[in-house]
Amino acid sequence: MDPGRSSNPFSSRHVTPAAVPYIFPEGRTLGDFLAPLEENGWTGELAGPEGAGKTTLLFTIAAELRRRGLRSMLFRIREERPRLPLAWRLAVRRAAVVLVDSAELLRPSAVESLIASCQRRKSGLLLTTHVPFGLGLSCRVEPHPECFHALVARLLAPEGKTLGREQARALLLRHGGNAREALFDLYEQWERGALDQ
Repeated sequence: MDPGRSSNPFSSRHVTPAAVPYIFPEGRTLGDFLAPLEENGWTGELAGPEGAGKTTLLFTIAAELRRRGLRSMLFRIREERPRLPLAWRLAVRRAAVVLVDSAELLRPSAVESLIASCQRRKSGLLLTTHVPFGLGLSCRVEPHPECFHALVARLLAPEGKTLGREQARALLLRHGGNAREALFDLYEQWERGALDQ
């Protein structure tokens, strides 16, 4: 990297789900997602394709639960280690809401145990998944070009740079709607200096 250039605004520290807020499509708000979840005892699924923003929305919901004073526990399931941590049962006993990211990576029996445990304890359970598990309430999360453009604009603003709306839309479409892959592409473009023109 050129020593005169600032750090890449698309680096992982700037684009992790905990670092950026979920950007809602026009006319939608966090309340639109929270109201049905709260009515359903904070139990449901955020379902959608890879890179649609499910994890970012889950982190946004977790922050709102904390703001409301609800004790929650968030587990991120990784492909290299697709299981719940050993202390998950203790967490279910202590949490009002259990949040699990990438639940589709778990064995079905593990998901069934988690669901049963949360139901016994009357804890809420919110999962992100590509395929719904049948928790009764499934909120579909889809990629939106306008939201992707707004996210890119937010990341580029401190650098005094912009990316056109149509460029952002084309980039997202080129990656099949996967915002994560599109952000990786922007990272590479920034490193090559392609966003300086």
